[in-house]
Amino acid sequence: MKYKVTAGILAYNGEKYFKKCFESLFKQNFNDFEIVVLDNASPNQDHKILKKQYSNKIRVIHSDKNLGFGKGHNKIMQESDSEYYFCLNQDMFFEPDFIKEIVSVLDKNPQVGSATGKLYRWDFENDSKTDHIDTIGIFPKKTHQFEDIAQGEKDTGKFDEQKEIFGSSGAAVALKRSALKEVGAFDPLFFMYKEDVELAYKLQWGGWKCVYTPKAIAYHDRTTPKASSILQGRKSKPLHIRKWSYLNHLILIEKNYSKNFSWEIRLKTWIHQTLTKIWVHIFERDILGAEKEFKALKITPNQKKVLIHDIQKFFI
Repeated sequence: MKYKVTAGILAYNGEKYFKKCFESLFKQNFNDFEIVVLDNASPNQDHKILKKQYSNKIRVIHSDKNLGFGKGHNKIMQESDSEYYFCLNQDMFFEPDFIKEIVSVLDKNPQVGSATGKLYRWDFENDSKTDHIDTIGIFPKKTHQFEDIAQGEKDTGKFDEQKEIFGSSGAAVALKRSALKEVGAFDPLFFMYKEDVELAYKLQWGGWKCVYTPKAIAYHDRTTPKASSILQGRKSKPLHIRKWSYLNHLILIEKNYSKNFSWEIRLKTWIHQTLTKIWVHIFERDILGAEKEFKALKITPNQKKVLIHDIQKFFI
């Protein structure tokens, strides 16, 4: 059976989230969708838990190997056939109109290739909603650093209008399959981290827009809160995460940087890249292996179909 929407979730030792997450999906005011969950080689064998509890409501597939974020979702997409793919985190729950409101945006706008909603912070320990925003999308800085829009801000109403944005966080992004057929899905070079930014960039270069709608509301238990400083953020991250982040950023720039960017973007990106490299060579030599891995990769730049103005208008 072909559905309008596939809601895809990667499960990895996520039992504590399952009840809240899936019950919120079962209560959606939209019927033409399926839920497909990939157990991404979780040590706790989430596929057995899910089949026991929800076998009649969700479809569960299992990987003996951890595929990472992008490859994991690509696997679910390959195992499903729908017009829209909702890439969702296990550590979330959704208001009843979440899917319906995003489908409405995608249906009404042929050039919109991806969409997201208003994601609030979920106080998981107390199982309570908050009025602080987790993310409403991703924006690029002129240094080619990327951040979540309004992350940590109290919602005062200034984000209550639908608008076009650069891209969406991978925590909850709806993707139009026709757009992915043109530009490709998640890049398998990215095991984890920044794959959502790379896909957002790829869709933008392909002429596909991303839209944020405040009517689609969800809650996210973000396990890695925004650090008060770059130094604090880097010190708090394990080695493998710092290495993935550094490697993936090098790949991201290689695939998407353009000599046609404005002089300000080119200059600020060069300064940031140079300072980052100096920092790594002096203070984080334990991740220098990422540079060797990067040089060994065969990287194909994203095809740039749109004018540079259509991309750099999002840079702040």
